[in-house]
Amino acid sequence: MTAQASTTRPTSSTSELVLRNLRTVRIWKRLRGLPDELGSGRQVRELEQRQDRGRGAMESKTGCCGSLGWVTILLAAFCSLALAQGPDSAAVEIPAEPPQADPAPPADAAPPAYPPPADAAPQPAAAKERGLSYRGFVLSRYRYRNSGGSTDQDIDLDLGADVGDRHADPVTFHFLGRASADIDGHRDHQGFYVFDSLTDTWDSRYQVRLSHGYVDFHRLSIFQSIRIGRQTMYGIPVSAYFDGAHVATKEFRSAARLKFGVYGGHQVHRFESSPSGDWLIGAYVQIRPWTGGKLALHYLHAEDRYLGEQERDDHYALSYWQSISEKLQLHARYTFLEDRSRDLLMRATWYDAEADFRLEVAFKTLLEKQKRMGIDVDAFTTSLRDYARYWELRLAAAKYWQHFGLDGGLELRELYHDSDESLYNHEFIRVYTTATLIDLPVEGLDFSVTGQFFDSEGSEGIFAAGGEIAYEPSKQWRFVAGTSYALYKIDVLQDTEREDVQTYYGEIEWSPWEFVRGALEYSFEDADEDDQHVVEFKVRFSF
Repeated sequence: MTAQASTTRPTSSTSELVLRNLRTVRIWKRLRGLPDELGSGRQVRELEQRQDRGRGAMESKTGCCGSLGWVTILLAAFCSLALAQGPDSAAVEIPAEPPQADPAPPADAAPPAYPPPADAAPQPAAAKERGLSYRGFVLSRYRYRNSGGSTDQDIDLDLGADVGDRHADPVTFHFLGRASADIDGHRDHQGFYVFDSLTDTWDSRYQVRLSHGYVDFHRLSIFQSIRIGRQTMYGIPVSAYFDGAHVATKEFRSAARLKFGVYGGHQVHRFESSPSGDWLIGAYVQIRPWTGGKLALHYLHAEDRYLGEQERDDHYALSYWQSISEKLQLHARYTFLEDRSRDLLMRATWYDAEADFRLEVAFKTLLEKQKRMGIDVDAFTTSLRDYARYWELRLAAAKYWQHFGLDGGLELRELYHDSDESLYNHEFIRVYTTATLIDLPVEGLDFSVTGQFFDSEGSEGIFAAGGEIAYEPSKQWRFVAGTSYALYKIDVLQDTEREDVQTYYGEIEWSPWEFVRGALEYSFEDADEDDQHVVEFKVRFSF
C-alpha cells in the first residue's frame, strides 16, 4: 500500500493510490498453492517491497571517488586474485535471478532463509537433450487520453526475449526493447500542454529504444557470471542504468561464503541530448557468516554532466539481512553520500504460509535534506526541488481464510521541522482496512471494499472508501471494475500536485489461447483541478 500523502517523488503512475484489494488477492490465490520450499512468502514480501520508494541524496561536493569507494573496489579485486586457485569444492552456488522482461524487485528484498541445494538446477546433459531454450513476449498497446478538451493517442510495441537457461547453459541472452509512435501528432505545443511527454522532445513522432540487451557468461572459473551490455543494477545503493559490464564471483564457503562484484560503464540517459561525461563504476562485497544471515557493502561512483555542470556522487550502502526462522525476516539498510548520512531503513516481516498470515513493521528516515543531485540519483530534482527530512513508520497485517481476507495498516510520516511543510513535502497519517470475499457466492467471483482515513496539514481529515469486483468465469475471460482514492497525486512533468483524486476503472481480459492475452482498460480520474479519461487496449503474445 502506498499513502498518497507521501512525499516520495514518484511518477504519476506510481503515485496513484493502489488499494490492497483483489489485485493482491489474485497474487495470493496463485501463490498459496505453491509448495513452501518455493518461497511463496518471500515472493509476497518482494511484491510488497516494490512499493518502498525513496529518493534523493546529499549535494555532491567532491570531484573524485571517495577513499572508501576505492578501498571497496581494491578489496574486491585483491580477494578475487587471492582466491584465483578456485572456490572450495564444497561451495554452494546461489544463482542470480534470471533476466526478467519486467522490472526486477529492489536489491533489499530479503534473502531465502536457507540456500537451495546445489543439485537443484538442471544439469548440462539434460540441456543438451532438450536443445536451446527460449522464452519471450510481444506486447502491443494503444492508449487514448482526454482531459479538458485535449487529446493524445499513442501506440507502443514491446519485445522481450530470453535465450538459454542460466542453470544449464554457459551463455544466455536477454533483450527488451520498445518502438513507439505518437499517432495523432499532437507534439509541437507552445507553453503548457496537459499531455506533454519525454517522447515529444524528439524530432520524429516515431522512436525505437533499447531498454536492456546483454549477454551472460556463467560459471567461468571462480566467476558466477559475467554480464556485458545494457543493464540495470537495482537499488545498490541506487539503481544504476548503464552500458558496460558486471562481474560477480561465486560464493566461497571456505571463506565464510564471501562474494565480490564489480561493475561499470557509460550511463544511459535515453532522453539526454548530450550524454558525454556520464559514467559510473561500482563494487560490492557480501558475506554469509552464519545460517540465514547476510551482510553486504555496496559502493557506487557516478558522474553526470547536466545543464553545464558536472555532478559527481559517491554512494555507499551497508545492508544486513537475517532470517530468524522460515517465518521471521529482519532487514536493515544504512546509506550515505560522500561523508554525509543519507537514509536509514529497518524492517521486520513475519509470514506464516500455512496460516496465510503476514505482518510487517517498517521504519524509514531521511537523515539529510536532499538537494540537487545527478539524474541517476534524482531524475526529478530540477522540477521538484528540495526534499525535506522526515521519518516514516508503516505497520501492515493481512490474514486470509478459504473465502475471506482481511488486511489493514497504519502509515505515518512526520517532518523533522514543521516549517518544511510545502509542496511535495507533507506530513500525514493514514489508516486503512480492506475486507475481501473470495470465490463467493460462486467460484471465480471476488469482491473487496476498502475504508481509509487521511489526515494531513491543511485538511480536517478525509474518510475515503473504494472497492473492486472481479469475475473470472473461465481461463479465457476476466472482468474487473473498481474505484480508488488518492489524497495527493504528483505529475512530475507538469510540476503539479493534484489533490482529492478519485479514480474509477474497468478492465476486460480475454485469453483465447495460453500464448495470447488481450485487455481493454478504461479509467476516469475525478480531481479538483481537472478530469481525465484514459482508454488502453493491449495484446500480448508469449512464446
